[in-house]
Amino acid sequence: GRRAVALLNRGSEPLRITTSAAAVGLPHGRSYRVEDLWAGSVSSTRGRLSAVVPADAAVLYSVAAPA
Repeated sequence: GRRAVALLNRGSEPLRITTSAAAVGLPHGRSYRVEDLWAGSVSSTRGRLSAVVPADAAVLYSVAAPA
């Protein structure tokens, strides 16, 4: 499976936002492919998704479970 994950900060200060692959409905896996849709970078995670999101901004990821 694949999910779009938006980490949204509506505050006036930068904020670290953390969630997990399980919390966004992805099945359990050893590793997940994470693509930052605005930066174009690709990385992997064991399930934790985290970013420091600037004030009044968002980070948008595409997260894919292992095949």
